[in-house]
Amino acid sequence: MSCNSKNHSGTLGLFFILLAFIIIVQSCREKKVNTEKLIQEADSLYSGHQIESSLKLYYKAIEADNENIKALLMAGKVNYYTGKHTEAISLFERANKIQKNNLTILYWIAKTNSLDPEKKLKSLKQISEISDSVPSTIEMTYTRGVMEEETGMISQALKSFHSILQEENRIALTYLRLGRIYRTKKINSTADKYFQKAEILSRSNRELLEIIKHERSLLRKGPMQ
Repeated sequence: MSCNSKNHSGTLGLFFILLAFIIIVQSCREKKVNTEKLIQEADSLYSGHQIESSLKLYYKAIEADNENIKALLMAGKVNYYTGKHTEAISLFERANKIQKNNLTILYWIAKTNSLDPEKKLKSLKQISEISDSVPSTIEMTYTRGVMEEETGMISQALKSFHSILQEENRIALTYLRLGRIYRTKKINSTADKYFQKAEILSRSNRELLEIIKHERSLLRKGPMQ
């Protein structure tokens, strides 16, 4: 075989390797885009309280990418809220194997395990450790409070529940700012909706309530859009 033939074979081989690499990369990219699209559609259904329909799409996303943490976590949450706790814990455990020490995943494992009376105290300890190490969500603090109450830790439960009440003012301020933004955009019906929510949450705070009422009074008197 001549040197030219050898060079030609080597070049051809390199071409096919490069072509295979490009095909694999493109396939992975398309797979990622398809998975993200499925999750976005599922999230939209979940937000619209179409729970069962959202679950089907989360499962499709898992089929497309069986290591997608978001899909596994959301499918687990839907199963938890619909009473399918064995399936929920299975999905959370799968997610935990892929991404160790993810506190959100560990929280949901502990929350689901807490439904077993024999695991309740251990789960409470885990949730307490998680909520002490990260900024707690209202849901996490509420779960902790419920478990503390159910296990007779009344003073701790009171502390947890009172901390949630302190969050109301922050949420009311968020609704207030949303109302201002929509009022500025002249979307008054949406602005009024947020001002109303802000009022409800701030009834125990007279000063904040007066500010919100004033902001709401600035809405245009014309037809709401």
